[in-house]
Amino acid sequence: MHPMMLDDMSHMISEEGDDPIALLMFGSMVRDDLPWLYELVVEVYREMRGGDAKAAQRAIERLRRMTKMLRRGPFMEEFAGSKESHMMIMELPGMLDHLLHRIESRRSRITSTEAEGSKPDEDR
Repeated sequence: MHPMMLDDMSHMISEEGDDPIALLMFGSMVRDDLPWLYELVVEVYREMRGGDAKAAQRAIERLRRMTKMLRRGPFMEEFAGSKESHMMIMELPGMLDHLLHRIESRRSRITSTEAEGSKPDEDR
């Protein structure tokens, strides 16, 4: 999956409010090859949906560390057998950071507009 495809899909579902469903789309890209990473993505999704901001932040940081770790050591050698696999592993941390930034900014805008009592602007 091209990184821009994930970005486009996350724009399409931004009307869902603060639901971080785009994380599950991200996770589906690695589910077959890196099931343990997929499980971490699902954990982040559940923590974000659960409402405990501290637990969600811990899960997010764990996921970020693990995606960055993929670039080093035996993971790169084992999973980067092709040019496409190598590119995917190298791009995962950036894709994840971009996605999480979009989700977090969307959630903070919704929270602030709910506090003001108005409708949130569309995510563009």
